[in-house]
Amino acid sequence: MARQRALIAAETLCAAQGEALNDPGRRVLRALLAAPYPLKAYDLTYALASGGRSAAPPTVYRALKFLIGMGLAHRIESQNAYVACRFPGEPHFAGFRVCQRCGAAEEFKLEDIPGPGGPRNGDRLVFEVLGTCSACPAP
Repeated sequence: MARQRALIAAETLCAAQGEALNDPGRRVLRALLAAPYPLKAYDLTYALASGGRSAAPPTVYRALKFLIGMGLAHRIESQNAYVACRFPGEPHFAGFRVCQRCGAAEEFKLEDIPGPGGPRNGDRLVFEVLGTCSACPAP
């Protein structure tokens, strides 16, 4: 149910910006929302599979580029993988706590970086904390 609400919110956000969430974008977002950990683009080719064939990588990358541009997804640089945004529609810089054991990534907001006024259109900041999540035993 939460995933369905997130998809409806994503479609509403896109429409408010004069865009449309197309089928590949919707299917990639659905896969990101369902995944317990960040997904690589290669993994997402199977989310777009039809007729027993995986999708072409350019289709996946176009969908990811659109979702990131709309603020609906983020790239986890250290893993070269993607996650759905926890705060869609809210301008923010995203930080991630990335578990080095299970690969889970939890998004959090970074406030007022790089300074007063917060994020500006086109700004990009990557902040990742590598550690152990609460679900994994401590080393």
